[in-house]
Amino acid sequence: MKRSDVIRILWRCFLFCLICVILLTYVYAICKVPSGSMEPTIRTRSFILALRLPYIISDPTPQVGDIIVFRSHLPGDERLLLKRVIGLPGDTIEIHDGHVYRNGVVLDEPYLTQEGATYAPWAAYTVPDAKLMVLGDNRGNSRDSRYWRDPYVPVDAVWGRVLSF
Repeated sequence: MKRSDVIRILWRCFLFCLICVILLTYVYAICKVPSGSMEPTIRTRSFILALRLPYIISDPTPQVGDIIVFRSHLPGDERLLLKRVIGLPGDTIEIHDGHVYRNGVVLDEPYLTQEGATYAPWAAYTVPDAKLMVLGDNRGNSRDSRYWRDPYVPVDAVWGRVLSF
């Protein structure tokens, strides 16, 4: 093999690695799911791929139903968390009779394994500007907005949106 061929191969390997690093730093994030809060939608200890680019370049607000990866906003907690968005800025969220109500309308949640499985002592909450409300899909085993002292996730804490699988 000629020296020029070896150099060409090394440059291609270098460019491939550089592209992978850029993609995994700015476009996508690979995360391991640490708990069962999103089961059965996402299994414990599975790996997910999240799209990061829109949150880096334009700060879009996720949509209701999106599964997002976000940095914990709890003091002293730097973990990345994974939950489903149920409330956007300005929405009024209530939970009663086992259902989530968004602006007075029951949320359609086909991803839940048991209809009417959402319990918590919630009165009506109005989501402030630049904040979100989130719940895990495994409502009986999820520490989410229902249990946090500050139930809102800052939009700027969102790392990415989990890609559909």
